[in-house]
Amino acid sequence: MTVVRLIDVANAAGVSRGTASNVFNAPDLVRPQLRKRVEAAARTLGYFGPDPTARVLRSGKFNAIGVVPPAHLGVAESLTNPVYLQFLRGVGEACDAVGANLVLVSDMVDGAGIKTALVDGFIFGRFEHLEFLNLIKLRRLPSPS
Repeated sequence: MTVVRLIDVANAAGVSRGTASNVFNAPDLVRPQLRKRVEAAARTLGYFGPDPTARVLRSGKFNAIGVVPPAHLGVAESLTNPVYLQFLRGVGEACDAVGANLVLVSDMVDGAGIKTALVDGFIFGRFEHLEFLNLIKLRRLPSPS
């Protein structure tokens, strides 16, 4: 199975790689007729757009905020707390406003979720989570001063 790349789409459409990239990442920068030509070439070749994994590797950003539930509730049990649900709703609204994702992260197994969550930063649910600041610094994520 051959992997179709953006450059293949660009060549098939007779445009530069940059123009093909703009069709997928900044379509307003490309004239509608040219955009349709690139999109048609992509469909013909079976190209569905930029690989999200490659984008993450290139940028180093996940576009996600991790929220660690309060107390020792864990993710599932925290979702039964109506006050916490209101808090999550507020965080979700802030994420929606900037196009970010909200990820609930468990700390139930020695901070394993905090060590491995694919996020750009955390919102902690309890003071005791500050013990994980060294993990966050090792991951080069923003942390409180």
